[in-house]
Amino acid sequence: MKLVWGSAPLNLPIPDAFAGSVQLADGLLYPVWRLVIIAAGLATAGLLYGFIAHTRTGMLIRAGASHAAIVSALGVNIRRLFTSCSGSAPCWQALPGS
Repeated sequence: MKLVWGSAPLNLPIPDAFAGSVQLADGLLYPVWRLVIIAAGLATAGLLYGFIAHTRTGMLIRAGASHAAIVSALGVNIRRLFTSCSGSAPCWQALPGS
């Protein structure tokens, strides 16, 4: 990766809407942009929790992680299920900007 992009970090300008600061306590200013990043991470975690805990696919992922042979015997293609989980992981990681 260093050969292609180098080792210097890429700095992007902060959007004007998030350029200010919020006073959290007396004399403590915190950048709005960091609060937006924290909120995006928490929203992503909430979406993932909701998906895993409250959908049929989430149930199959949980069951497959614990008892893959049994889930496979029930007719679920466990290899395809885990491949789709691995394939979607970068999308979930990129969503909050991590």
